[in-house]
Amino acid sequence: MRLSKTLILGVATSFLVVMGGTGMARECAESYNRIPMYAYQNFLVNWDEQAEPRFYAMIRTPQEYDQVFHPAPIAGDPRPFHPEASLYEKSQILMVAHVFAASPDPSKADRIFEVERVTTKAGELTLRYRLKRPKSDVDAAQFKFFLAIQVPRANYRKVTIFEDGKLVGQLKPSEGLWTVPKPAPE
Repeated sequence: MRLSKTLILGVATSFLVVMGGTGMARECAESYNRIPMYAYQNFLVNWDEQAEPRFYAMIRTPQEYDQVFHPAPIAGDPRPFHPEASLYEKSQILMVAHVFAASPDPSKADRIFEVERVTTKAGELTLRYRLKRPKSDVDAAQFKFFLAIQVPRANYRKVTIFEDGKLVGQLKPSEGLWTVPKPAPE
């Protein structure tokens, strides 16, 4: 009898290990690299920020990048228009954007979004950040500010985004939901 209990316990433990123990999966810190807002000569596409205050995307290919960002050539500027295509062989880009009435000071743009942590758990990626709203300027035009981070390439079932501790968005890239809102067709 003792042998059969041990055998059953061993099989059950092996099953949990093989299946990933979804109930027991640990949240792990994920490596990421921040991409500065002014790294490329481009601009973020427009969206209805009244309907969707945030625009967020998990960009997995150069084609998806080109749906979210458009080139903005500046004479004499040596910056590229987009990341090298080879970036997507091992990485992808998670981006979150807001619109503010503030001057787009390049020296302060990357301070608006403060990454707290990026984690993975059971095939899900989570981004937690603090939003440091720029000083509002009633005379300024509306400008788009964004956070872009490069994360390891993986087939994430779900991407969850928290701003100031509050759940603000979810993507399901493996099901085709890679951006909210959906970019307008060209």
